Amino acid sequence: MSSSEIDAALNAAAEKLEQALADGKPELIAQDTLGRLMGATTRGFAALHEVSDQVSVFGTENAPSATEVVVTTSAMLEAANVAVFELGMWQTIMGGRGPAIQGERD
Repeated sequence: MSSSEIDAALNAAAEKLEQALADGKPELIAQDTLGRLMGATTRGFAALHEVSDQVSVFGTENAPSATEVVVTTSAMLEAANVAVFELGMWQTIMGGRGPAIQGERD
């Protein structure tokens, strides 16, 4: 699959999610599918972050609100069994960059 094909597919998925939300129908979003997409997106962001200082978390359009970020981040930390204290330590030690922490939870 080419870079442009991946870009087109990801843009199409983002547009479908945004449309469901704009229509006030979040129930149309399958939780398992969204979870799979969030997992892949998280792994993709982490991989790009390791090789580039220029990775933008939200892109240039449609950034989520602070509340949406906190709700999602809290759920992700809980799912990964990471305490906020551990997150703060990791950011201090690694400067937010670098290889996975040894003994990483799966």
